[in-house]
Amino acid sequence: MNHNQNTDRIQISLYANGLHSLDRATDSFEKYISLQDDILLRDAVIFLHHAVELLLKQVLVNHSEYLIFEDLRDATKKQRKAEELGIAVFFLERSPRTVSFLEAVNRVQAFIKPQGLSNRLVGDLEKPNLVRNQLEHYAIDADREEIIQLFSSIRKPLLDFFEESIPEVKFQATSERLRKAVNTPAKAHNKLEWEVYNTLLTFNNQEIPGGLFNREGSIILPKFANVQLQPRI
Repeated sequence: MNHNQNTDRIQISLYANGLHSLDRATDSFEKYISLQDDILLRDAVIFLHHAVELLLKQVLVNHSEYLIFEDLRDATKKQRKAEELGIAVFFLERSPRTVSFLEAVNRVQAFIKPQGLSNRLVGDLEKPNLVRNQLEHYAIDADREEIIQLFSSIRKPLLDFFEESIPEVKFQATSERLRKAVNTPAKAHNKLEWEVYNTLLTFNNQEIPGGLFNREGSIILPKFANVQLQPRI
């Protein structure tokens, strides 16, 4: 990230801006796993959404800077005006609008066609957009495990795609941090699953005190003919 101390302007490149949001998403996700604070999970989704949008725009700019503009005709007029004023187009009072999150995904897929942006990854990228819209604009009522699963499913293909498409940036460290964070609840779920599994295997029509299940008297445990594990992500 380049903070130019010799001018009055903050100068941060597009991909550095995206990387910062990706770091914030990773930090928030790691803290959520440790503290189980829903606000941290909200922050993780919002920062992830922002990071992906900016990095996708960097991919578009690397191919053609004009691909990030929502309306090329409007951008052309404003570019001419900016040149007359001797300033960059985004310093205009009403600068041209850039593409949305999903439009950036569509344009990368349509115009650049990178191998790493598979149809499955495109489908997965629609999910943080939906969750982000809910978290930012409506009452918060999202499935925690679904969000954790989202981070798990997009982590490697997404970061591999960005590393392929933005050569100046490396994502291995971020990918490893997210992998460890995702694996923490996965291990806890698997441990719980095994505990329940092993407990059910001991059920064999025994008579036990009902107080163990908050019941009066005694109860007879069932005997299960078939007990199967169903590991969680």
